[in-house]
Amino acid sequence: MFISDTLSRATAGCAGRGTVYQRHAICSLQQEQEDVQHVNQADYLNVSSQRLEQIRRHTDRDECLQALKNTVLVGWPDVKEEAPLIAREYWPFRDEISVQNGVLFRGQKVIIPKSLRPEMLTRIHSSHIGGEACYRHAQETLYWPNMQTEIKDFVSTCSTCNVYAHNQQKETMLSHDLPTRPWQILSMDMFTHRQKDYLLIVDHYSDFWEIELLPDMSAETVIKRCKAQFARHGHPERVITDNGPQFTSQFTRFASEWEFEHVTSSRDTRRRMARRSRP
Repeated sequence: MFISDTLSRATAGCAGRGTVYQRHAICSLQQEQEDVQHVNQADYLNVSSQRLEQIRRHTDRDECLQALKNTVLVGWPDVKEEAPLIAREYWPFRDEISVQNGVLFRGQKVIIPKSLRPEMLTRIHSSHIGGEACYRHAQETLYWPNMQTEIKDFVSTCSTCNVYAHNQQKETMLSHDLPTRPWQILSMDMFTHRQKDYLLIVDHYSDFWEIELLPDMSAETVIKRCKAQFARHGHPERVITDNGPQFTSQFTRFASEWEFEHVTSSRDTRRRMARRSRP
């Protein structure tokens, strides 16, 4: 009798707490939805307010984008064949498209109306950096169907780019020698994250990496952290770094004392280029 009474009271209490938890969850969800609704996509774009206003005006006059906007606002149909014919080219990424302040976005990219695309092509190509580089730069902010092809075709007709195209060819990748054991060849570099400095050490044999937090960026501190890593993993034969101030004369003396080869990136490139040019 006492057991059943206790259980009945516990169940009622749990049910009451469950109702409180449900209400709290519903309130949190509603707050998240309100926060999302107040996100202004334009704040995360490298586009001026005047340019966005120009895109909005041209969007209002673009028949295809108006059909696309209406479809997004009403909701996409379940099958592609029921979508407006003029907007079907956007079907594969329909879940990414949104409308805000009369401007259409694919993710965080602005969808450019057809009437503005010639002007955008000219602006994208103004630096004459080649078709691939122009596309990589543009795709971070802009979008329209077949944009990559149109950029390449536009660049291919540029006389300036054609004259200097040979100078823009990609250099052949130069690979490092393959090590035969772990910790034989290492690469090191410095980086900063959240106002703190770190030393990154990567083993070429296994791609295993170690990260050391640095209290300061002096060569003495870097060398001290290297000694700790060498004591833990083994003595390297070669250490590859850039020409940063931590890897200059003092680090070279450290390499001589510990009997490993210290190779900077520029010196290593020159050495491999000379090896490749030998008959």
